[in-house]
Amino acid sequence: MVNKTEQDKRFARAAARAARRALSTEAHRDASARIQERVAALPQYRNATALLGYAAVGDEVDTWPLLRAAWAEGRDLYLPYLTDTGMAWAGVTEESALLPGRHGIREPAADRRTEATIPAGAVVLTPCLLFNIRGYRLGYGGGYFDRFLAGFKGLSIALAFDLQEHAALPVEPHDQRVHLVVTESRTISCRPRPE
Repeated sequence: MVNKTEQDKRFARAAARAARRALSTEAHRDASARIQERVAALPQYRNATALLGYAAVGDEVDTWPLLRAAWAEGRDLYLPYLTDTGMAWAGVTEESALLPGRHGIREPAADRRTEATIPAGAVVLTPCLLFNIRGYRLGYGGGYFDRFLAGFKGLSIALAFDLQEHAALPVEPHDQRVHLVVTESRTISCRPRPE
């Protein structure tokens, strides 16, 4: 039996996907570029000991310029991959180490994975379908990032377009907040920075 909050989340996810799909190619590209610039300018991002990213697909905010810049700069970059029990992270030094995974999302190839211990002072970029100014984000329903964020000690940043803000976002006890949400027009501080 699906509870009301989960049903609300399903409706919200469908509406968010439709709104994002409605963006023109040019609007998507321009908004993604502004988000990338905002993220790259953050002192916490520039000074992070390691970057945890994700390989954007479809109409998500484009993360590829940030990933490629990290590789070009020789920064420690980790990307997630799905396991039988959830999500793990592996260090990735080049784009050729990525292959499509279970949901068509590029992830570290099986023969290039060594589950990583995330260093203190890391920054994680998180995808989302919707967000609110309190830092709650609605993902795709697998709960992978929420479970990770529950124990993550670094700085978490959700990447989203302005149109993905949703004041009445349905929230459940297991949902985790991010520290910052970066959109094309603003950087929203959602809670104090980690120590």
